[in-house]
Amino acid sequence: LDLLETNHQNVMDQDLKLRASDNCMRLLHTLEKNYDNAYQGVASQSKIFPNAATFNHALYTLAHSAKGAMCGQEAYFILDRMFQRCRQYRDSAATSKIAAPPEPSIITYNSVIHAIAKSGASNAGFLAEDVFDKMEVWKKECDDRDEGGTRLYHGVYPNSRTLASLLDAWANAENVNGSSLVRERTTSILEAALDNRRSYVRRVK
Repeated sequence: LDLLETNHQNVMDQDLKLRASDNCMRLLHTLEKNYDNAYQGVASQSKIFPNAATFNHALYTLAHSAKGAMCGQEAYFILDRMFQRCRQYRDSAATSKIAAPPEPSIITYNSVIHAIAKSGASNAGFLAEDVFDKMEVWKKECDDRDEGGTRLYHGVYPNSRTLASLLDAWANAENVNGSSLVRERTTSILEAALDNRRSYVRRVK
């Protein structure tokens, strides 16, 4: 009886998490549409736009939604939309009349990779590494466009949580876990992290 009650509670908890995630995604999409309409000069009933915290909270809810493989893909697409809006605004900032859309923060990147890792999808490791690459590309873009004045966007470097989530994505990937590819990629990630750390120490000294 206790086991049945526990199973029933687990099902209810999963259902609540799924509904919470669906509601968050609907709200996020509405706020994103508000921004896109305003950017394009389309009349809208609402001037409420998503900020960095909006994206981060939505991604956190998505990561714990128990949606499976779909959750990782959805998180990945949210990040892509953020990049698209930032680049669009950056390249036309002189004529834009609304505030700049938020760029991904370290919390955003970590939340996306965490969602991918939790999804257990067979391509989770590859997808997480792609997010990591996008993070580095965006940081380089921001640094390369630095003209000594006020920077619109800055980009961020990965932290220990980023790397831990990246390793989780490989470890949790279905149909891949236990293969030589997992060992190869996790070893490569750790070696790259150590090389970066040694390089940083040398620069500081």
